[in-house]
Amino acid sequence: MPARARDEDGTLRVAGGRVLNVTAVASSFEEAQAKSREAAEAIQFDGKVFRRDIGWREAARLTSRV
Repeated sequence: MPARARDEDGTLRVAGGRVLNVTAVASSFEEAQAKSREAAEAIQFDGKVFRRDIGWREAARLTSRV
């Protein structure tokens, strides 16, 4: 169960904050980043907010190597 979450009569209730991590494994950073974002977008609950800038340091590092 995610942090700051509780089971309320069979329904998962979250109390805010960072309650869930989504990761993905792929053959490239870009593919893993896209897969994790797709998975995060597929998860739905009221008040959901998620960061879209995760991985920006690695993306910048990879870009600067080209």
